[in-house]
Amino acid sequence: MGEKSAIHVPENLEGFLSGEVLDEYACRAPDQVVKQLQAYLDEASFFYPYVKKLIDEGEPATILEVGSGVGLLSLLMSEAGARVVSIEPFSAGFRQLEDFRALLLRAWLGKGDPPHFRSAYVQDLVFEGLRFDLVFAVHVIEHVPKWRDMLDSIVSVLGESARAVVICPNYSFPYEQHLEVPIIFSKKLTWFFLGRAVTRAAVVEQVGEFWADLSWPKVGRIREFLTSRDLRFQFSRALIDRYFDRLLDPRFLSRKGPFFGFLSSAAFWIRPLSRMVPVRWLPLIELTIEKQTKDVVSDGR
Repeated sequence: MGEKSAIHVPENLEGFLSGEVLDEYACRAPDQVVKQLQAYLDEASFFYPYVKKLIDEGEPATILEVGSGVGLLSLLMSEAGARVVSIEPFSAGFRQLEDFRALLLRAWLGKGDPPHFRSAYVQDLVFEGLRFDLVFAVHVIEHVPKWRDMLDSIVSVLGESARAVVICPNYSFPYEQHLEVPIIFSKKLTWFFLGRAVTRAAVVEQVGEFWADLSWPKVGRIREFLTSRDLRFQFSRALIDRYFDRLLDPRFLSRKGPFFGFLSSAAFWIRPLSRMVPVRWLPLIELTIEKQTKDVVSDGR
């Protein structure tokens, strides 16, 4: 029998999570579930310095995390003293998230006021008239069939002089990052040629429904949409550079598949080249929207 998988609490999260509680869970849970939970911890560890910088710079009194998943980033943001609302409707392919969130709440060691967790959509908050100083959505809009409507809703809950930060895959880059398959021209053709293989090797639940919900946002389409709304926005590339650091992380590489293994072996050459690639062709969209009209800022095209 192989060695039982264990939970590793990333160094920058050690003061926030009880390793004892997580280890107890890992002893009882299937290895695949433990690996999924580890991935969520590692993702929160990666994005925490990024979102902490946003909070330190803007000092928002109110924060909304859209599609908060296990809720760990929301918990970390609440430590900054802001009032945090965390919404997650637990859509297709992510039923395990609710159990993970309950576990992380048991393991949480933070001292701040906890976030207000809600099973809700951002448009529900629009109808309630709620407004926030910072809205954060990481790997969310690609999971809704109508990402334009979601961006409209995100803008609608921004207060005066507030901003939203949206991060998601860029489907102009020919690789579907969730299911780890190359993109063959379009969503329809990719499923036609690779759907059977994707289903056999599915890394998420309800893979057919999961695939149907994917909306394949692209930089060009988002730029066109936001320009039509007279909104101030900016595409950035700071996270792309940080992702190259992750190519040295064995756990990240082990769960991301052979494509990222190739990138790791070629990182010395690809990293400087990536800084010359227009943002419209980068694999990641890093978007900031400000609640001001007119004056679209430089978007790094």
